[in-house]
Amino acid sequence: MFLYNIIYFLNVFWRFDLVTSCKFTYIFKRNLNEEILFFRENIEESVLYEEMIDFFSVTYIFSIESQFDNNMDTVFIYKKDNFIQFRDLNVFLASSSLENKCKSVKIQCGYELSYYLMISKDITEIPDEISNFQFRCMLRTLICLKAVENKNIIKLIRALLCKYFLYQNINKIKNEFLDFKEIFSSGFSKKINFFIKESLISAFLDIFMVNYEFYDGNLIIFENSKKVYDVSLFDENIPYKNLLINNHTAFCILEHILEDSYILNNFKVLLYEMNIKSLILDNYRALIKPGIDPKFVILCTSIFKAIKISYFRSFSSSFLHNLACISKKDIDFLSLQNIVVSRDTLDLFLKKRNLKGLVLDNIAVDDNNSYFDDYLCLNDTLEYIFFTNVGINYMWWCGFFRRTNPRKIILIFYVTEVQNYFIEAFSEVNTYKNVLYLEILFRGFNISKEFCNSLSHWQSIRTLKLRGFETNEDTEIFLLKTIEGMKELKYLAIQSNVIGRKLYCFLLRKCNIKVFELETCYLNKEYILFIDFFGNYNSLTKFALKRIKIDLSGLKEIFKIENLRSLALEACIVEPLRSYEPIDFMSENLKSLDLYGMHLNTRWAYDILIRLDNIESLNISYCHVLPDYLEKLSEKCNLILKKFYYNHNSLYQMDLNRIKRFNTLEELNFYGCSFVKTNFHKLGQDCKFFNSLKKMNLYLVRLTLEDLHYFRYFKNLKNLKLTLFGSGTIILKYSLIYQTMSRYLINNDLFEKDRETFFQYLYELFI
Repeated sequence: MFLYNIIYFLNVFWRFDLVTSCKFTYIFKRNLNEEILFFRENIEESVLYEEMIDFFSVTYIFSIESQFDNNMDTVFIYKKDNFIQFRDLNVFLASSSLENKCKSVKIQCGYELSYYLMISKDITEIPDEISNFQFRCMLRTLICLKAVENKNIIKLIRALLCKYFLYQNINKIKNEFLDFKEIFSSGFSKKINFFIKESLISAFLDIFMVNYEFYDGNLIIFENSKKVYDVSLFDENIPYKNLLINNHTAFCILEHILEDSYILNNFKVLLYEMNIKSLILDNYRALIKPGIDPKFVILCTSIFKAIKISYFRSFSSSFLHNLACISKKDIDFLSLQNIVVSRDTLDLFLKKRNLKGLVLDNIAVDDNNSYFDDYLCLNDTLEYIFFTNVGINYMWWCGFFRRTNPRKIILIFYVTEVQNYFIEAFSEVNTYKNVLYLEILFRGFNISKEFCNSLSHWQSIRTLKLRGFETNEDTEIFLLKTIEGMKELKYLAIQSNVIGRKLYCFLLRKCNIKVFELETCYLNKEYILFIDFFGNYNSLTKFALKRIKIDLSGLKEIFKIENLRSLALEACIVEPLRSYEPIDFMSENLKSLDLYGMHLNTRWAYDILIRLDNIESLNISYCHVLPDYLEKLSEKCNLILKKFYYNHNSLYQMDLNRIKRFNTLEELNFYGCSFVKTNFHKLGQDCKFFNSLKKMNLYLVRLTLEDLHYFRYFKNLKNLKLTLFGSGTIILKYSLIYQTMSRYLINNDLFEKDRETFFQYLYELFI
C-alpha cells in the first residue's frame, strides 16, 4: 500500500508537470535622486506548475509604512542612464507626483530578478557560463518590464551569445549549451514580442559577421555592406515570411556557417519563431563562382515550406541541378523566376511534388522548347498558380480545369498563341469551381460569349481582375450578366480600351462590391463616364479611376460614399459644370487620396483639401498646383499624415512652411521637384518630422551642400534617394552621428564641378 501511494504521488507530479522552485519578492521605490531602489523582501520555496516558473507579477502598493524593513538591503539601483531602458520603470521614474498615487511597487517572480537587472545595467557582468534557463530569465525580464526597443537590446543579446560560443569552443561541448528550442519551450515563445525575436536573429548573425537587413519581417542576407535587393521577390500570396539570400556568394557564406549542425539547428528555430518558412535564392547581381560546390545544408531542414529561385541563367546549370535534387519534395510552394534550365533540371523541379502553389515567370529551357506540358504534372492539391509568359498548350489547360480545384489564378500573357490555348480550354469549362481569386492580363482579347458562359460557373469569385481585353455591344451584356451572378464578389478591377456605358453603370450600383478599379489604356477626352451610385453610398471602401474623364456631378457622387477609405483619380479629367456648387463631402474617414496627374487649380480641388481631416497618404504628383494650394490642407491631418507624394511639382517657401508641420510623416517623395527661390534645408529647424521620417526621395532634385548637411537632422531616416550631378550611380552605406542609413542611392549625372569638395564634405560627416 505504501509503495502504491508513492507511485501514485509521483504519477500526479509527472502528469501535472509539478516542480519545486523559489519565489522571489522585490519591492522598489523612487528616491529623491531620481533613482529607483530595489529591495529583496523574501525568498519562498514552493511547488509550482512548470509553466508557472515563468510567472511575473506586479502589484502597486498605496501604503508603504508596513512594506519596508529598515534592515533590507538595496539589491539594485535603476537610473535614467541604465544600458537597457525599461518603459515601465521610466514611467514610474518620470512621474513627479506619481499620478496614480502609488508609493511603491511589488514584483514577484520565479527567478532572481536583481541579478538580471545588474546585467541590464552592465553587460560585462555576464558570467562565462550561461544556462538556457538564465537566458530565458533575461528574455523574461526584457519582456515583463517592457524594455525600450533600441540597438542596446541587440548588443545585450550579442554579448550573451558571445559567452555561449566562446565557452563552447573552449570546452568543445555543444549538447549542454545554447538551445533555443529548449529556451522557447512550454509556450514561452508566444510571450516574446516581434522586436526581441528580430533582435535574437540580428545578434546571432552579428556573431558570424553576416551582412543582413530586415524588411517587413523578411530577412535578407547580403554578400557585403552594399544592401540592394528587390522587394518584388516577396510574394504576398505565400503565407510565410522570407529568407532572401541575395546572390550566390552570400549563399556560400551562409552555407559555410551552417555546416555546423549545432549552429544550423539554433538558426532554424529562430527562423521558425519569425514565421520565416520561405527561402528565396536570387542571383541577379552575381555570377556563379566556379569550383564552389555547396552542400545545400539549409535546404536539408524541414522548416521551409516555400522555395523561390530567381535570375539563375544557363551558366548556373550545375548549381540549379544540384538544388533541384536536394530540395524537399514536401514543399507547398515553388516559384521559378527568370531562369534558364535544362530539361532534366526542370523535370526534377516540377515533377513528383504535391504543391499547393506554383509560380512560373519567364522560364526558358536550354533546348529551345517553348512549352512546359511534359514537366507540369497535375495534382489535386494545386490551389494557387501564377504564370507569366509561360508556354502551356491546350491539352494541359483542359486537364487543369478538369482535375484541379484552384483557389487563386493569376495569368499574364505576352504571346497570342499561348493565350489562345488557354482561352480555348477555358471556354469549354462547364462545371463549378471554387475559385476565389482570378486575375488575367490579356494580350488584346475580344471577350466572347463562350468565355463569359464558362466564367459564370465560377460564382464563388471574390476578387476579379481583368485587363487588356475589349468588348462590343453584344459581349458586354454577357459579361454584365456573368459579373451580376457573382454574389460573393468584393473586389473588381477592369482595364479596357473601350468603356461600355451599360456595363459600368450597372457595376457602380452593385451593392456587394467593396473595391472597384476602372482603367482605360488611353484617355479619351471626348467621352465622359457618368457616375451614379443610385443611392448605394455605403458599400464601397476603395474607388479608383485611371485615365478617365468624368464631370463634376460624378465627382460629387464619389464624395457621397460614406465608408470610402481609399480614392484614386489618376490622370483623370473633371469636366466643370456651368455653375459651381460646393461638394457635399461625406467621405470623412478617407485615409488615402491619389490625384496623380490631375488639374487641381480649381475650386473643387480646394474644397476637398480642406476636408481631409483623417488622411494618411496623399499623392498630388504631376499636378502643377499654385503656391498657395497646400495651405488649404486641413490642419487636423498634421498628426495623421504618414505618406506625402509631390513629384514633379514646383516647391515654394510657402509649400515648405506647410509641409514641415506634418508631425508624423514617414515617407516624403519630391522626385523631380524644382525649388523656386528656396531650398530643401529651408524646411527649417522647427520641422516636425525630424524623428518620424524613414524614407525620402529627392531623385532628380538639385541640392546644395547645405541641403546635404540638413539630412543629419532626420534621426530615423532609413532610405534616401537623391541625384548628385557628376558621373555614375553608386550605393553608399553610411553612419551619421545620430542615424544609420540602410540604403543611400546617389545618381551622379549632372554635377560638373566641386566634386572633390562634395566628397570631402561627406567624409567630414562620417559618410
